[in-house]
Amino acid sequence: MKKFWMIGGLLLTAVVVFGGPEDLVATMTIPVKEKFVTQGAAAYGDIWIQGSSTRHGENGMPAAAYDLKAGKKLGEFHLPMGGRGDVHCNAMCFGVEKTTGAKLPYLYVSQWNRGRNCFVYELDADFRSAKIKQIIDPAELTTGTRFGAGPADWAVDQKNGWLYSISYKTDSPVKEDGNAQIVTKFKLPKVADGEVIKLKDADILDSFEAGNLLIRQDCVLHDGKLYVLYGSVKKYVKYLALQTIDLTARRETGVLDLKWKNEEPESINFVNGRLLVRFIFNRNLYAVQPIHP
Repeated sequence: MKKFWMIGGLLLTAVVVFGGPEDLVATMTIPVKEKFVTQGAAAYGDIWIQGSSTRHGENGMPAAAYDLKAGKKLGEFHLPMGGRGDVHCNAMCFGVEKTTGAKLPYLYVSQWNRGRNCFVYELDADFRSAKIKQIIDPAELTTGTRFGAGPADWAVDQKNGWLYSISYKTDSPVKEDGNAQIVTKFKLPKVADGEVIKLKDADILDSFEAGNLLIRQDCVLHDGKLYVLYGSVKKYVKYLALQTIDLTARRETGVLDLKWKNEEPESINFVNGRLLVRFIFNRNLYAVQPIHP
């Protein structure tokens, strides 16, 4: 049986649900086992792009493309690093713009802690290569209040043309005291604006704190809400959760506790109206119902 807790007062609340196996329903399977450690992923229609944290020398970080409807692998490629260190691929999503005649929009990949940049890639038609179209660099932002000092992930609001970051208030993804998630809103740069976009404090349109869950994983933005995965195994099992952040209400509104699963959640996407979650070393894609108040 699920148990509900209300965090905060009667109005500013987040619903916390202690879930169980009934909350995750295996609906699809990645057709092949990857030779890399999975991280964040992006989805466009039935196409699933799977990122990794496994560097293949100077070629960059491997990624793979799948057609979920056909149940087949479409290709494998590497994400170049542009001389800025490893691209951890902690979170991935598609943007708005695309090259004329391309199948997919540009792919936005979060570097996470190794520079905290957002890399924008163009994928070739056969999913055999990727090239950097733009790097969004937050290094000049003042940290600790409106933009966090710790690892950052990025999500595109395709409908409204915004770019959101979610970052740790402190410089550590595991520090509990004084830490929080800071959500920051920017205008989505156009690729034509330049190869490197150096964000300034004046570019911040809004920011707010949204809970203090730690060990952040992938995230996806959908219909004005940001859905964020957290946690790992061993001493970080206590953070395993799926968080809902309402970007209009500017607060955390729900948390689905996933400690019972005891697996690290790595990828999250909406596919044909269903929210799907993938765990590390697990080829299943699980349909999950996020928690709303």
